[in-house]
Amino acid sequence: KEIIIQQPHWRPECCIYKVPKRLREVKVEAYTPRLISIGPIHHDIDALKEMESLKQKYFQEFFQRTWKCQMEFKNIVQKNEDNIRHCYAQDISLPKKEAFVEMILLDSIFIIELFLRTATREECQKDDYILSKPWLDEGIKHDLILLENQLPFFILDELHHHIGRSTGIHESFLK
Repeated sequence: KEIIIQQPHWRPECCIYKVPKRLREVKVEAYTPRLISIGPIHHDIDALKEMESLKQKYFQEFFQRTWKCQMEFKNIVQKNEDNIRHCYAQDISLPKKEAFVEMILLDSIFIIELFLRTATREECQKDDYILSKPWLDEGIKHDLILLENQLPFFILDELHHHIGRSTGIHESFLK
């Protein structure tokens, strides 16, 4: 009898995958965030929940500082929800629609705000919980580059571009 192995039916835009179990077992810490979860793959890890309040703080301060409407940004994420979901491999269980949009929005704004604070090197940096602690700053940067701890770049870029329309920030998110 012939065994047929089906290949996953990933869409062309799929770019964020779970690390194969056999590879993960070699060195779990190389693929698992230690401080902060970004996106749906590690979203439910209890050890990473402590940073959710810090993400919320950055989220609120972003909207206070930019004077932007949260609903505008939420609408951008909602409009792109299907495209965002297609960036993740199929075997990743994703939260329900509203929870997914809220998670992507919170994580996106956290990353953008962290990058803006880092780029501008504002005077308030000494009071910033992350940037004032080099070990925490480096730990979060490490977590942000992990393969499974990602958001699709296009949504970060689109949200960042939306900021520039009224704040004068015209450089791309990549820069």
